[in-house]
Amino acid sequence: MSAKRVPTILARILSVSTILATLAFNLAARDEDNLSDRFAREYPRALERLRTAYHHFWGSGTETIARQAKGKSWTTISVIRLTFNVSGDSIRIDKENVNGQYTVESVNSKYAFRAQAPKKNGPLALKGLKENGSSLLARSIDQFRRDYLLAAFSVRVPIGDFLFDPTLTTIGRVFTVMREGRELVRVEYSRNYRFQGVPTKLNGWLILDPGNGWALVELSQSDEKGIHQLHTSIEYGSSNNGIPVPKEVLLQSNRERRLFSFEEISFEDTPDFAFSLSSIGLPEFEGSWKIFGMRWFWFFNLALALILLMIRLFFWAKSSRNENRDQSRQS
Repeated sequence: MSAKRVPTILARILSVSTILATLAFNLAARDEDNLSDRFAREYPRALERLRTAYHHFWGSGTETIARQAKGKSWTTISVIRLTFNVSGDSIRIDKENVNGQYTVESVNSKYAFRAQAPKKNGPLALKGLKENGSSLLARSIDQFRRDYLLAAFSVRVPIGDFLFDPTLTTIGRVFTVMREGRELVRVEYSRNYRFQGVPTKLNGWLILDPGNGWALVELSQSDEKGIHQLHTSIEYGSSNNGIPVPKEVLLQSNRERRLFSFEEISFEDTPDFAFSLSSIGLPEFEGSWKIFGMRWFWFFNLALALILLMIRLFFWAKSSRNENRDQSRQS
């Protein structure tokens, strides 16, 4: 081969390589466009199927909470064994910690309550009651459901509530990733968020499994300063009639890590009675009064203290009058 033909051959090879690279890029871009269309078409329907499937179910598991001080290792602060029942918007969670303390938290359409006993079989005492089913107490109980029990399509809030709202979220790239031989879908997004009234921009991504009902596999998001970090990953067991069933949920923020391990989950309905005060042997709530925690207890004690103060003032005034009378007689 002559030296004069070498540059020509190299030029042709470079030209072919450029064409092939451009073709591969265009094909990849077209695949991403097709995947974006498929995601936009199929994922909303999958969310509805998941919402319907997780409308009535019950089960059990263990929650482990660990916290991390700055520059320190993770320290386990709580291990709770619990059972849960969900029927529509009604939720009941029975908790037992390592010390044996037993707690029942429940919310139904009329009220939310919290009751505790030193031991599981001991008498339960009411520790909190709120008439409004959307109260702070009710939202606190419901947060457990959204963090763990609905992990297939929810992290803090259901994914669909913010992902498909154009006023809150801008969806970026949608592309394929491989995990342990499975073809998954990664969705990148930026999200407008308000933390304690302060507007914040969150950038994040989530990974979904189309082969398992588009269930959430992993999500990560953070603001630019790294103050509001959140990461979750979900491991699944065998599906139940096509319904993805979580086996383990890890939820981690800046200084806290929560791990929930499912022991059992069954997609069956629970009677309404199970979410009531009557179900734990306490008088049923019938009135329209509102209390939170044991506020009535403090009102009672305050009233009693005022009464005792008035009695003391009465006797003090009586004693003073007697002293004045004795002094008058002596003079």
